[in-house]
Amino acid sequence: MGSRGAFRQPVWLILIILLSASCSGDRQIDPRHSVLVEYVPVPLSEELTVKEASCRAGDVLLGAGHRVDRVEVSLHNAVAVVENRPSSSGTWRLVVQRRPGMKPSEAIVSLYLYCLHRSGGSPAIVSAHVAAGLPVGLTPSGGVATGSASVRCPSGRTLTAGGFAVGLPAPDPSTPATYNAWVVSSQPARDLRSWDLSGSFIRKGSGTPRITPYAMCISDPAKVLKPSAAGDVEAQREERVNFGLLSGAARCPGRGFATGGGFSLSGDELVPRSILQNQATLLFTGWRVRGVYGFQTGGSESLTVRPLCFEPVDLAAPDQIDLLPLLGADPLRTSGCPGGAKFCFDFTVVNAGTVVSPATVADVTALNAAAVRVSVPSLGPGESTELTAVITNPCSNDCSAGVTVDTDDDVTESDESNNSAQWSVVG
Repeated sequence: MGSRGAFRQPVWLILIILLSASCSGDRQIDPRHSVLVEYVPVPLSEELTVKEASCRAGDVLLGAGHRVDRVEVSLHNAVAVVENRPSSSGTWRLVVQRRPGMKPSEAIVSLYLYCLHRSGGSPAIVSAHVAAGLPVGLTPSGGVATGSASVRCPSGRTLTAGGFAVGLPAPDPSTPATYNAWVVSSQPARDLRSWDLSGSFIRKGSGTPRITPYAMCISDPAKVLKPSAAGDVEAQREERVNFGLLSGAARCPGRGFATGGGFSLSGDELVPRSILQNQATLLFTGWRVRGVYGFQTGGSESLTVRPLCFEPVDLAAPDQIDLLPLLGADPLRTSGCPGGAKFCFDFTVVNAGTVVSPATVADVTALNAAAVRVSVPSLGPGESTELTAVITNPCSNDCSAGVTVDTDDDVTESDESNNSAQWSVVG
């Protein structure tokens, strides 16, 4: 594709660390404090899966996002997010319940941590704190139980993200565990100081859930993270055979970046709904939410997206080049490929440095196939280029691919360890 667009990186590093119990996987660190994205799917193994992940020592947890893949084929092939919240000042907790009898391979869940990396010489002292609100029981009315809850950051602290926990009644073995319409709104308040929740539960029996709001609040004496107001965005609707999709992304103003965000669903409360994606967009320019609903009865369903944005921070740094490959969640394409090819792979290269980078190359590898070399043009400071490599079929049931920029080490960079990015999906 070869198009080039301006992209200015905030100088503080917002780093996504992969979902794992120990977060011991490889980590890309750029001393120029660039925005980096790594994505790894994590298949479910139990009917109730609990995952906790932490930032590395010295880094500060700002927020998190999650994504559920494959379950949009059918609402009855669904999972429910029971908890999505900070559990301590440095740890995020995700609890997912899947339908009994559902095969683990029928859904893939991924968690993303957004961490602030503090390098030597940083003038600010930033620390994270968790604020938990009081549990609120949902009030029954007809066939639905509803309620709202909120938690506010203490005075002098800045809201960077939030989340929720749902206390469920005793499960009914005859009822599939579906739909996280238990939380129909989880988003920052308009004053950017509180995290607000609303719940709606399709009643099964006499029990009703409780919802508890959580906020990630940052102590920031030097005012490094300055909130930037952004407007809500209405998601687009798309109707399928037996379900519907809602998808939308809200962009931060100017060169702002998002550390958190959320959603609000509205419509018929008896319609089953599930939020499948709730995470920062590529390059942290905003927040993206994707959901599914039972469209045959859900003609009034709507979804709004609200990002939690911050202004970029400009700090003095030496002139340098730093080339980074970035991959979206679905970089593999089977249509619209150059020359009518059957398979191609999209990626972005960013110069996160402060001086112009010379033209170079990037290698794209898929499974055991030979590397495909792609030319990377010269990039100015903060510029990016979108590129496409024509590849052979990389898939059987599982797919994987990798991109390495400046393969021959012709360009002298501030950090040579962040030139590769990997992508994979379990079939």
